[in-house]
Amino acid sequence: MSETIDTIIAWHKNTFKDGTLEGQLKKYDEEKEEFAKSDRKDLSELADMFIVACGVARFDMCWGIYTLNNVSFWRDVSGFDTCKLCEAIEKKMKINKKRKWKKTADGTYHHENGIED
Repeated sequence: MSETIDTIIAWHKNTFKDGTLEGQLKKYDEEKEEFAKSDRKDLSELADMFIVACGVARFDMCWGIYTLNNVSFWRDVSGFDTCKLCEAIEKKMKINKKRKWKKTADGTYHHENGIED
């Protein structure tokens, strides 16, 4: 896997220079809700949770470990294969790296229209 927690944190620092822990925790809650709305069946939403959890770890390793463990819990409960999750993370990061991002009023970032999943 070419994307690791460290490579995603580095991308996050470069892409979201003025990001905050609070913004990342809000974004994590958004992604967790999207995953729940998929009845915990959409692996790409779980990949989003993993990517945002890495962003949380950028600011606070304890919170980062907590959110990464949460992703692992849902992977196990939902029956997703680890290899398939790794593939979904790789695919999502390729997309994310091509996107343009905009900071919202609540401190989270959302991609601008254009490149979809």
